[in-house]
This record gives sequence, structure tokens and C-alpha cells, in this order.
Amino acid sequence: MIEITVPVLPESVTEGTLTTWCKQEGEHVKRDDVIAELETDKVILEIPAPHDGVLSNIIVSEGSTVTSAQLLAHLKPQAVIEETVTPVTETLAMPSARLEAQRSG
Repeated sequence: MIEITVPVLPESVTEGTLTTWCKQEGEHVKRDDVIAELETDKVILEIPAPHDGVLSNIIVSEGSTVTSAQLLAHLKPQAVIEETVTPVTETLAMPSARLEAQRSG
């Protein structure tokens, strides 16, 4: 799992508010997709996805006050998702195709 954290905030800013989750838990994201927005008294920051994957385990809810490097959520990387998919090991055929194959030898 990859940790998604609050980026380093601008100088003299100690905290911000997580205003919006742009992606929902369980949703597939691509690297650099904006997944959340954070507002401080000086700037609105977009938090991008660090990798392709699935957004999982959102820890901080919208409207919460957050600080630099605080954990917001986890991202299950695409490579992990692909490893969990079971490959098909048998080709399925219609009964008529199977019968024709047996006749042909």
C-alpha cells in the first residue's frame, strides 16, 4: 500500500482543511489524477495520485483540519491489483465446437 499524505505546506502555514475528495474509496485512479483538494488560508492545493491504482482506506473526512505529512488515505498500486487477478487457464468452448474438435481429432 502507498500512503497518501498532506504535501509540505507553504512557509508560515501550519494547517489546512481537506475540502474535497475528488475520487471515492474503491475508485481506480491514474498517476497525477487529482484525488483531493486542500485549502489553507493562503492557497488551494490539489493532491495528485502518486501512482496508478485504487484509492483505498480514506482516513480523513472532508472538512477535517490537517497538517503537513499527515496520512490521508492509502492507494493500492496497479501492480498489486494485477497480481491478485487469477488468469484463465482453460479455454471454454461451446458444446458444438467441442464435439467438432473431437470429430476432427
